[in-house]
Amino acid sequence: ANARWTGQYAETTVGREEGVIGQGVNALLKADGSYQFTKNSVIASANAYTGYNNPRTYHEAAIFDASYVKLREVALGFQLPGTLIKRLGLQSVRIAVVGRNVAMLFKNHPHQDPEIDANGSNRQGFGYGELPSSRSLGFNLNLGF
Repeated sequence: ANARWTGQYAETTVGREEGVIGQGVNALLKADGSYQFTKNSVIASANAYTGYNNPRTYHEAAIFDASYVKLREVALGFQLPGTLIKRLGLQSVRIAVVGRNVAMLFKNHPHQDPEIDANGSNRQGFGYGELPSSRSLGFNLNLGF
């Protein structure tokens, strides 16, 4: 919401310099009480137009299909050969690299991780000012004696 309101998303660049003429009509009340409708020609500032479509109001511009495919965890390990580790007095040694939240392979939401949860409950997808999902890389060493 904040990024859209402050013009940080690509879709908010439309009309930034020249303004936006929104879809719709202008209605002119005539003396006889009837209306005359003409195509809208009123130029609005990009901020006013984007503000109307602000996701804080859960406008359709901020509702997305939350389907996604994520590579959540990857571990790549190597077991050292027994001949090498017996010299060290060990029975087994395994070294691994572990990555978490590695990649978002597919998502319908253009700007955020669909798993965000602003309230710490089961309201996934409702967010306001959360930081991006973190990615981590770690190392694992298992020694068998």
